[in-house]
Amino acid sequence: MSALGPERRALHEKWCGGCRYNIWSCDQRVKFLENSYGNDAIESELDLLEGGHCGAEEGKDVEADVAAENATEVLHVVENGVKMEVAMEDGAGAGSGTGV
Repeated sequence: MSALGPERRALHEKWCGGCRYNIWSCDQRVKFLENSYGNDAIESELDLLEGGHCGAEEGKDVEADVAAENATEVLHVVENGVKMEVAMEDGAGAGSGTGV
């Protein structure tokens, strides 16, 4: 962290991890980058912040985002002419055995 310049250090101070971008929290997205590509956690966090791919905003209600993250979302899907309801919890979905 000490190797970061003052601008990147100030940017990293905005990281909360509990915010959401699409269906994953930003902490979940960092774990994905670490596990899939071997990226460093701090560099991944900064990449998300710099690229505008982090849901962190000044004054954003992170507690509401965490509550939303733990909620169940039901998607209505039609596959091969069959209508299905797919429940997604905690950002799960594709490849998790939920039918998507």
